[in-house]
Amino acid sequence: MVLPGRHGPCEDGDLQPGPPDDPLLWALADLGRVKVTGLTHFLWIRVLDVERSLAARPWSADDHLVLGIDDPQGHAAGTFEVETADGRARVARTDRAAELVLTAETLGALYLGGVTVTALHRAGRIDGTDDAVRRFAAMADLSDPPYSLTGF
Repeated sequence: MVLPGRHGPCEDGDLQPGPPDDPLLWALADLGRVKVTGLTHFLWIRVLDVERSLAARPWSADDHLVLGIDDPQGHAAGTFEVETADGRARVARTDRAAELVLTAETLGALYLGGVTVTALHRAGRIDGTDDAVRRFAAMADLSDPPYSLTGF
């Protein structure tokens, strides 16, 4: 690893978790020599109360959408109308047809905000029309990616 104008070369190093916009990776003299030898999961969550959880997180755009959540354990299963305005959401169970369908596991990833709606759709983890995906991405994707350096 070589940092231009700062240090001499070294054979290897560990890059610890940092903010998503950490410039360290881009400060390397030869980015093409970087090899990832392992990834560590840092934080996982499982949403149990969809209404309260989605109402508690920040939202980026005003809109409304009906989400279907598939949960084999039953805790988060159901169809929910999400209406966002001024960065807040009202969430309620509904009998309306879902515009997007995702699993409870995928909902946990979205809740944390570290992955985009579009990326999960492209990975086959969200089912819905391109229009519904675009609208939900505008609502749910955050402009500042989250990060935490605190282990627990």
